[in-house]
Amino acid sequence: MIQWNNIPTYIPTTNFFGSTQSYSMPLFGFIQFGAITTQLPNYSNIVPTPQGIQTYTNNFTNGFNFQMPNFMNFQLPTINFPTFNFSNIYNGITNTARTVYNGAKKAISTVAASVGSTASSIVGYCAESGRKLAQAALDGSAGKFIGYCAKYVKTAIKKVFPSIDYKYGVNGCDMADAYKATGKFKEISAQGVDLKKLPAGCILCYGKGVAGYNSQYGHTEITLGNGKAVSDGITRNIRPGARILIPIA
Repeated sequence: MIQWNNIPTYIPTTNFFGSTQSYSMPLFGFIQFGAITTQLPNYSNIVPTPQGIQTYTNNFTNGFNFQMPNFMNFQLPTINFPTFNFSNIYNGITNTARTVYNGAKKAISTVAASVGSTASSIVGYCAESGRKLAQAALDGSAGKFIGYCAKYVKTAIKKVFPSIDYKYGVNGCDMADAYKATGKFKEISAQGVDLKKLPAGCILCYGKGVAGYNSQYGHTEITLGNGKAVSDGITRNIRPGARILIPIA
């Protein structure tokens, strides 16, 4: 028969949970147990090797090590983004616009000497008023078409002929009749006339929808004497189909 003796308590020095706990176990009288000890691995022995591949010593079993890459040494590639010099782009656009503008001014400044046979054949054409009209229209231009051609043409006319009332409510399609009545302009026939060869200061008036212009307001512009015309913007290819007014005073 097994004799139960006193049940001793074994108190280990430590445990896996970081605190001291007691464990009770039966001790048979006829069995002699040796001393029981416990020892956890010494984690302080795990020292990484500062190399491209770090090696760690395994203290749990003998003869087994493992390796892992050192991600801290990973270098991202250098990315170079393209740069843009916006100053050069702006200057290029500005210089182009300035060249067009200066070219038009040069043509106007020499119009009196270069009006040619077309101007000389137009009875009553006033070259001085034509030059002033072209210059006033060019100086006052918006530089682009913004839908206010009649406004810019009427403003130029008012500058050259202050006695003429500003024609409020007159659209591009109405310009010929409105300004012919002032006595400062005369309408000439467009039959057989190359509009690109007209001298400076002629007023071109397009009816509604004529030559592809606005179907409600038409269009109007003043010739520069160099094959171009101006209103709010500059027309580099004058379209056919316009009525023509020339300055006569």
